[in-house]
Amino acid sequence: MLLTEFKNLKQLINYFSTEEICRDYLEEHRWGGIPTCPHCTSDKWYKLRNTKLYRCGTCKKKYSVTVGTVMESTKIPLSTWFMAIYIISAHKTGISSVQLGKDVGIKQSSAWFLLHRIREMFQEKTFTKLTGVIELDELYVGQKDRKNRTKKMKPGRGSVNKIPVLGILQRGGNIVYQVVPDTSADVLRPIISARVDKAAIINTDGHLSYTGLDKEFAAHEVVNHGAGEYVRGIYHTNGVEGAFGQLRRGIRGIYIKMSKKHLQRYCHEFSYRFNTREMKDADRFVSLLDRLPGRLRYQDLIK
Repeated sequence: MLLTEFKNLKQLINYFSTEEICRDYLEEHRWGGIPTCPHCTSDKWYKLRNTKLYRCGTCKKKYSVTVGTVMESTKIPLSTWFMAIYIISAHKTGISSVQLGKDVGIKQSSAWFLLHRIREMFQEKTFTKLTGVIELDELYVGQKDRKNRTKKMKPGRGSVNKIPVLGILQRGGNIVYQVVPDTSADVLRPIISARVDKAAIINTDGHLSYTGLDKEFAAHEVVNHGAGEYVRGIYHTNGVEGAFGQLRRGIRGIYIKMSKKHLQRYCHEFSYRFNTREMKDADRFVSLLDRLPGRLRYQDLIK
C-alpha cells in the first residue's frame, strides 16, 4: 500500500531511501500494478531481466515508468526528483535554481532544467470554465525604466517596458494567469470567453478593454479606481489583486528577473500553488505525481 501522508520533508527523504523504492512507488502510483505501454497503451508486457525496462507484448517496444513523462531520460535520481517536487510545491513563493541545487545536491544548471520540468507538471492539461463571481485584472511584469538602471526589476501597474499578465479569478475558487502581448480588447476578450462561463458575473476596474462584457456574460460590474472607488457592495477586484500579491512576492524575492519566453511557466507555478492553497504539502506532492505525463526536452525549452 502506498504511503500518501508525509508529515514533512525529513519523513519523505527517509521513506524514499533507495532508487528501487522510488521506482516501485512510481510504478504503483502511475500504473496501479499493471504496466501500460506509453507507445500503444497495451497492458500486455514482460519485464526484461536485471533491468528497469519492460517490453510491450503488442508493439514490442521497450519502456520504463518514466517514458512519456517529464522524467524521461533523466540522469537525476528519482529520490532527488521527489525531494525537488516536494520542496518547490511546499514553498509559498517558489525557490531559486541556485538554492534548490544546494538543497538536493545537484548543479545549478541541472536544478534550473529540473525546475522547469516540474513547472510543466503545474500546467493544467484540461480545465473547466470558471463561473459564479469572476474578478479580472492585469499585472505588468518587467523593468520599470530601462533608462534608469537604479530602479529594480519588479511587477506593478505601469506598463512601459513590461509584460502584461491577465488574471482571472473565480471568487472563492481558482485563478488563471495568462501572459498576453498587450491588454487590448482583441487580445483579452477571446481569452475571457474561453475560460469563463457565460452565466458568470464579471467584476473589473475601468479598463476600456472590458467594455461590453455585459453583453456576453450575465452581468458586468465596474469599480472605478480612477474615482477612488474600490468596493461597491459585493463588487470589487480585491481577490485577484490579492492573488497577484503572491506572484509579486515570488518575482521580487525569489526569481528577481525572468525572460518573457519562460514567464508563462512561472505563472503556471503560481496559479497551481494558489489553486491548491487548501491542500497539505503531502497531498500536493502526491497530486503532482498524477501530472507526470508530458515530456519537456532541453532543446525545446531553450530554443
